[in-house]
Order: sequence, then structure tokens, then C-alpha cells
Amino acid sequence: MKGALRRAAAVLAACLAGVPFAVAPAPAAARALSRAVLGELAYEGVLEEGGPVRLHGGRWAGPRPEPGLASRPTVHLLPFLIARGDLDGDGREDAVVFLQSSYGGSGSFLHLSAVLDRPEGPRPLPAQAIGDRAEVEALEVVAGRVVLDAVVSGPADALCCPSQRIRRVFAVTGEALEEKQYETRGRLHARALAGTRWRLTRLDAGTPVPDDAGIELRFEGRQVTGSGGCNDFRADVVAGERDAFEVGTLETTARACPPPVMDRERRFFEALDRASRLGFWFGRLEIQYDTPQRRTGRLRLAPVAPG
Repeated sequence: MKGALRRAAAVLAACLAGVPFAVAPAPAAARALSRAVLGELAYEGVLEEGGPVRLHGGRWAGPRPEPGLASRPTVHLLPFLIARGDLDGDGREDAVVFLQSSYGGSGSFLHLSAVLDRPEGPRPLPAQAIGDRAEVEALEVVAGRVVLDAVVSGPADALCCPSQRIRRVFAVTGEALEEKQYETRGRLHARALAGTRWRLTRLDAGTPVPDDAGIELRFEGRQVTGSGGCNDFRADVVAGERDAFEVGTLETTARACPPPVMDRERRFFEALDRASRLGFWFGRLEIQYDTPQRRTGRLRLAPVAPG
């Protein structure tokens, strides 16, 4: 309050003195469909049976099927990737979100829902099922339509490891999100990513990488090339069928950089050397690798636009 009074007094004094005074622009209005709002809505079409589920704090948990059992149905709003744009032509920004349902087993079912920003309040449309353990390659709103690129289980895939790349296009029709296009785009493997370029954002779940670290990976046919932030590298892809991904010996330059840069680069090169699988994680390329502790590590990389 005191800060606001002081600023008002300064503006008045400047006006009275005839001195130009630059007033800072008002902060942008908060989005009507913020993550907090989206996490408190009722969504239809997420559960195999039953009506809508109302989330609280982005979560919902149903009753246990039998007394004493630990398993119970759950639904979560996934905040990692939310697409925004006008879906119904009213000039208001709508949102497209992912919901994940589980029934206590190993299955993890992904759903897509559009939430319209209506004058009377947010209106979630019935969700569309995407698949069990589906992976999201990209999601965007283009010319009022929802374009989803995903990796789902193909006819010969194990449930753990989807490898069929698809594109689905949806549009709002009345009070529904209708599918307008379904396209299969081949199997996920290293050669399918030829010509793409990626920037490392995480060495693992707990280690973010600065935007200016300069660690990049490029797919070039049967090779990967790029930079570890200090040194350039090149390696052959020696296993690239379906989602398997392994590289041969890394060939690198021999420049020296400050210790923090060299440490990140060393960890990145070691992870590539132990790589085992390609996948996607909500708009990020994910490369799984085996850690020395016999755990699964995950490199996450953001797409870099051509040019």
C-alpha cells in the first residue's frame, strides 16, 4: 500500500511539474484457465465407468474396490504440457490438457481434454482416450484445431514400450472435441528422427541444464552428432530398431573448458555411452540410459527449430 501511495505521489508531482513520467505497463492479466483453475474442474470421459470426476489440486481418488485393498482408481491432471488457443472462435483463449487415469495396476491411461473459456465459467469437454502408457511427442493448437503427435502401442509392441508414431487432429464441434484426422507416421527409431536437432534440458530428473549450456544432439541418418557444451562429438547408431537406441564409440574434439562445463559434458557423454531407449516425454525427446547404480536415467531434450 505504501509503495502504491509513493508511486501515485510521484506521478502527480511529475504531472504538476510538467515532467514526462513513464508509467510502467500494468501486468498482463492472469489467464482465466490457469493451472490452478484447470486442477479444480470436473472432467468427463476419463474413467471406464461412471460419470465425471472433480479434481482438487489436480487430483482425484476414488473408493477402493474392496475393503482393505491398497489399489484404487485415480485421475491426475498432468501440468507438463498445456496447449492454448481459441478453439471455438469466440476470441477467448481455451486450453488443452492431459489427464492420466490408473486403476492400481501397471497401466497408465492418457486422455486429452479441451477446456473452453466461457463467460459463465470454464467448460471441460468430454475427454478423448490416447492410450495406455502413450508418450506425447508434441501438442499444439493450429488454426483452431488441436494437433497431437504421440507414440502409442503398435500391434507387436510390448505394453511397456510403445513405438507407433501417430498424429491425431481434433476440432471443437458444439460441446464435443471430435477427431478429424488420424495418421500413422511409422515406427519410432533413430533414423525416423533424421534431420532433427535437440537441446539438452535435463541430465536426469533432478539436474536441470541451463538454456545457454550449448549441449545439443543432432540425428543424421545412422549417426548422431552435436556438442557437449565444450567439445563436438560424433557417433554411429549401432542399435536403432524400434525404440532401442545405442551408440558406438564417441569421437570428440579435445578442447578444455571451465570445470562446471566439463563436468556437465562428461555426464552427458557418459549417459549417451549407456543409452538404451528413445521415447518422448510431453514434448521432450527422452533418452533412457543405464546408470552405474543399475538404475534408469533419463536425458530430456527440447526440439530446436530449423534455421
